[in-house]
Amino acid sequence: MRWLRVVAVSFWTTLVMAYIMGYRIVLTWGNSMLPTLAPYSTVLIQPLDAAKSIKVGDLVAVRKVLVSGGQVKVEKWVKRLGALMPNGACYVYGDNRAVSWDTWVWWRDLEGRVYVLANGWLQTLMLFVVLVEIACWTVGDSVLGRIILWLIKVGQRCRGKHP
Repeated sequence: MRWLRVVAVSFWTTLVMAYIMGYRIVLTWGNSMLPTLAPYSTVLIQPLDAAKSIKVGDLVAVRKVLVSGGQVKVEKWVKRLGALMPNGACYVYGDNRAVSWDTWVWWRDLEGRVYVLANGWLQTLMLFVVLVEIACWTVGDSVLGRIILWLIKVGQRCRGKHP
């Protein structure tokens, strides 16, 4: 049981350190990145300063400030980087050509590189359950943790390692 706590605490420490360093876990929606990203996918955004190099073809997070009718609106997108110009302009587009639109943004509008953690609502739900279970392992009161420990004990008995 002690090793489960060590694993859980190590995991949460890593997650907190990543957050402090600017990494973000975000839930996406929309169909513009199908089939790469399904609606309600969970992604990790690596900040630009941590990303050693972003190249054409990478998934990027874009933060665009739009002014329309005197109102300021901030939109956030996940798009694929199509081109990098020497003047700092970047061409981004969605993978689902039927519903996505292409646009030019500035380098400063890019938040960072995107990594897919869970693709779609089912994988996101499973990821959430795993994160909750890891949190429960940290305090030592996990149903799944108890089942795993029971299975380990049964396996050890079957192999003759336990009396």
